[in-house]
Amino acid sequence: MPVNKASLLERARTTNSIRTLADAGVIKEDRSYKIPLDLLEEEEGYNPRDYDSPECVEKIRAFADAYKAGRYVPPIEFRVMNGHVLVVEGHQRRRGALLARSEGAEIPWLFGFPFTGDDNDRDARVFTAEDGLKHTPLGLAVVIQRMKNRGLANREIAERIARTPQLVEQYLVLARIPSEAKTMVADGQVDAQAAIALFRKHGDNLVQVLKGLRETVKQEAQTAPENGRPKGGVKAAKPLKAPKVTVAAIRKLEEKQRSTPPLRTGLTPVQLQQVAVAVDAFARVLGGDELLAELREDAGEAANDHVYTLEVAPSQVHAFMEAWALLQPLTFANAA
Repeated sequence: MPVNKASLLERARTTNSIRTLADAGVIKEDRSYKIPLDLLEEEEGYNPRDYDSPECVEKIRAFADAYKAGRYVPPIEFRVMNGHVLVVEGHQRRRGALLARSEGAEIPWLFGFPFTGDDNDRDARVFTAEDGLKHTPLGLAVVIQRMKNRGLANREIAERIARTPQLVEQYLVLARIPSEAKTMVADGQVDAQAAIALFRKHGDNLVQVLKGLRETVKQEAQTAPENGRPKGGVKAAKPLKAPKVTVAAIRKLEEKQRSTPPLRTGLTPVQLQQVAVAVDAFARVLGGDELLAELREDAGEAANDHVYTLEVAPSQVHAFMEAWALLQPLTFANAA
């Protein structure tokens, strides 16, 4: 039977009672439950949050203070599996309630609504309900990879989490980067977008590339001019902030490399041969066969005028300088 909107509005404006509106059918009552706090559990590995991070600790603290003060806290969502009452949405609220109770507050239960849906729907819930605190890119990558492993196509995942297929693909790339690179992203040394772009380009060499870029970005930050001048015209000291490898930083380095002429060093034939040996070793470690062939070609052309030209990518500068410092005494030991 169709609902008469005008009739419902008329009845709603004649009362201040929720019960009256419910009895008249103007509003509908949904079922919520009081779940004993001690029965609520978290499913290990489901929620990708790092609860020891400062942001999570602060958020849990805020929920605890809200419970202790009697302020409104939204209900959680839960499901029952094999006799266990598991939190689907509201993990930080549960932890906040436990913290408040450990500090003397009486919190016998939490209000909650039952969750309906399959495992993919539960994973999608991670994206649509975040307690006001965003998940990390690495955490979301874990969830999307989990959905992918269940056989969902990128388009299906995108529809469930209300994102684009292109973003889903980026998260799947992030899920595949080496563990050491993930640690660099988690620690804030490398931006997730930069890690994704570099992994697509360098594959298994990502960690070595990132280490080189970290050192190069760090050196760039140390040599950058400081901003701000106090009275007297002396530059104001600025607290140093740990540099981060970002897409913008990589583009800046690439632009600088393109605008800087290559270093040309006069070498004798004997020195050129010795440098070629050192370059071979360096290229095998960092660039593989493609870079090795390119450098050998450069060395061959340079042999005609005894000048050797070597161009090193920004991501390889630090590693090359270390290798060069070690090899230089050997390289010129028998120079003519």
